[in-house]
Amino acid sequence: MGLKLLTVPVTATGLIVVRCPVCHRKHTLSVARYEGKKTIVKLRCHCSELFALELEFAKSAITPTSYSGHFENCSQGHFHGPIQITAMTVQGMEFSTMGRSTIHRGDKLKIDYKMTLKRVLSRKRRMSSSVRYTATG
Repeated sequence: MGLKLLTVPVTATGLIVVRCPVCHRKHTLSVARYEGKKTIVKLRCHCSELFALELEFAKSAITPTSYSGHFENCSQGHFHGPIQITAMTVQGMEFSTMGRSTIHRGDKLKIDYKMTLKRVLSRKRRMSSSVRYTATG
């Protein structure tokens, strides 16, 4: 069996949060020292599983946010639920699902959220082309 390669975004503080694909143990690592040098690193979990991480350093500023929203998973029979959007970039968004849900890499999501800008409430609809990274906390 080959080495599993996971693509993970690196936060502005140089941290990554990743779960082992076998035992689902959560790992938080500082990878700031690799910026500009290495994009793929290997990690061995406590369960002895070895997997590779492709580090995705931000190409644009990550804007911390706190928007409530709702998602619909078009790939899994239109499963839906509430979400909390925690960060946004030009390329995408980071969010946490509220309650129990399963979102897989490659799933197509429809995301509906509300945001306030200068005291004006606006409603946005966004269709994600695919899920590139999932993390549970």
